[in-house]
Amino acid sequence: MAGGVVGRESPGIRSLQSPRDTAGAEETLLRALRRCKLFTSVPTPQLRTILALGRERRIARQATVFRQGDRVDRVYVVIQGKVKLLLTGSSGRAIILAFAEPGEAFGYLAVMAGTTRACTAQAIEDSRVLAWPAEAFEEILKRYPAVARNTLRRTARQLQADWGRLHELATELVARRLARTVLHLARARGHHRAPTLVMMQQDLADFLGTTPPTLSRILGRWEARGLVTAGRERIVVTSPEGLARIAQP
Repeated sequence: MAGGVVGRESPGIRSLQSPRDTAGAEETLLRALRRCKLFTSVPTPQLRTILALGRERRIARQATVFRQGDRVDRVYVVIQGKVKLLLTGSSGRAIILAFAEPGEAFGYLAVMAGTTRACTAQAIEDSRVLAWPAEAFEEILKRYPAVARNTLRRTARQLQADWGRLHELATELVARRLARTVLHLARARGHHRAPTLVMMQQDLADFLGTTPPTLSRILGRWEARGLVTAGRERIVVTSPEGLARIAQP
């Protein structure tokens, strides 16, 4: 993938056996596909066919899945772990556009647009993904109208979310955006009683369009008030109600 060469594995990425090799493995991957919004309402027989066209891959922490400007060769769904999508400007500064959690697809927008990669994808933690060749994904869109509709709907919603985030970046204080992001990302991992976000502060700063020292000062104030317990790679929300009040506009 790196350098835009189709079919070449990047360092830190390892292909596994075909999803069809064992029944247990197939059922695990089918459950993951059912969580993905691109495959909502797709019957199980069709999901099995779609699954057979892909391949499972393991991605080591900090390994690059693809780079900004690469030729599009695959579409991915996260099975386990987390992947960040980042855009690097001419100055060299990176902004994180989104995080792909388990059950979320990434890399399909460039296939839809017919362009090169608009961003870089990198694993934040050891991850497992399902990957389909771009040509196979295009064939899936043609053969299964439900997947095509879901992909268009997901693309439109992503555009709406991007507009909303641009508005937040332009109009809201960092503390409010930080509170909202920490609660959302922590709860997305299933930590509802004591929401916990496992992420380097550099990545969180890049996502919020700020700097690690600014985050450290805010988190320090929150820790003194008993709202969070913060480390370099982990934020535990000890008072979700208090943080939710900060997140409110």
